Amino acid sequence: MNTYMKNIYCLDSSAFIDIHKYYDIKEFWDMLDDLFTIGSIISHRIVFNELTTNAKLASSLSTWISKRRQYFLVETLAQAKYVSEIVNAFPKIIDPLSKKDQADPWLIALALERQSINTLFPDAYGVVSQECIVSSIKMPAVCKFFKIKHLDLPGFIKELGLELSFKKPHD
Repeated sequence: MNTYMKNIYCLDSSAFIDIHKYYDIKEFWDMLDDLFTIGSIISHRIVFNELTTNAKLASSLSTWISKRRQYFLVETLAQAKYVSEIVNAFPKIIDPLSKKDQADPWLIALALERQSINTLFPDAYGVVSQECIVSSIKMPAVCKFFKIKHLDLPGFIKELGLELSFKKPHD
C-alpha cells in the first residue's frame, strides 16, 4: 500500500499556493483530486475561504479549489477546544488584530480532532504547509508540540513517492 493511501494530509493555503506556483502539472492536480476523493487529503473551510472568497485575485487555483468545497471541512466544537489549547500555548500563531479568520490553528485542530477519532491509526494525520520550520511560533513548531506530523511541500511530495521538478514561477 502506498504511504498516501494510509495517511491523511491536512493541506494549508501555503501548500496549495506553492503547488500552483511551482508544480502546475496536470498529472499532479489529477493525483490531488484522487487523494481528495479517497480521503487522503482534507483541509479546512477557512483555508477554502482564504483561497477563494478572500483571495485578492481570482486565479485558476481559486477556480480549482471552488469545485472541491466538500473536502474543506467546517469548524466543530472539538476543533474549537483544540484551537483554544493551541492559541494558549502559542499565542503568536494568530494575529489578534486581524478581522479575518486565521486557518493555522484550525487546520492543526482538524488534524488533532481526526487523530483523536482514529484510534486504529492515530499517527496517520499530518499537516502540510510551507511555513518556516525554524520559527518557534509557526505551524511546524505547533505541530511538533502537539505531536502532529508536519511536512513541507517537498517532504509531502517525497512521502507520496513522487519525483517532481520545480517550474519557473509565473511572471
